[in-house]
Amino acid sequence: MIEKLLSTGRIIAAYLEANNANIFDLATSSGVEAKTVYRLINDETKLSYKIAKGMHNLIPEISPEFLVSYDAKYQLQKIEYKMQYQITDLSEIVEFYKLRRLYRQYYHDNIKLIDITSRIFGLGNIQKKQIDRSMLSSYAFSKEK
Repeated sequence: MIEKLLSTGRIIAAYLEANNANIFDLATSSGVEAKTVYRLINDETKLSYKIAKGMHNLIPEISPEFLVSYDAKYQLQKIEYKMQYQITDLSEIVEFYKLRRLYRQYYHDNIKLIDITSRIFGLGNIQKKQIDRSMLSSYAFSKEK
């Protein structure tokens, strides 16, 4: 059984929110573009030391070492998940099915988005991209009622 960690982006987003900061504050503090931070928050890229150091500059209680170590564990979890379920690219599947729009509560976590969808529609169908997007939309809207 694979340990379920929150994505690094979700951890960073929670810290930012708790400290009344945002993506632009972190980008400025890190010396990177806001889109780079946005991609990290959305689990599309790995954490860089620059951003980890920027988080420390913005919120001194958070050490860069903690974030880098956490991200290493999370990236390992993603690799193990991909190998276990024979999925090549988590973010490609999330984008293909527009899963962030359908399951907003799991927005920052590609593993959780694919887990939820595969339990409903079957992992094999997800891997082969054999789910009609209208099925996903119908399901999502029926859950909102």
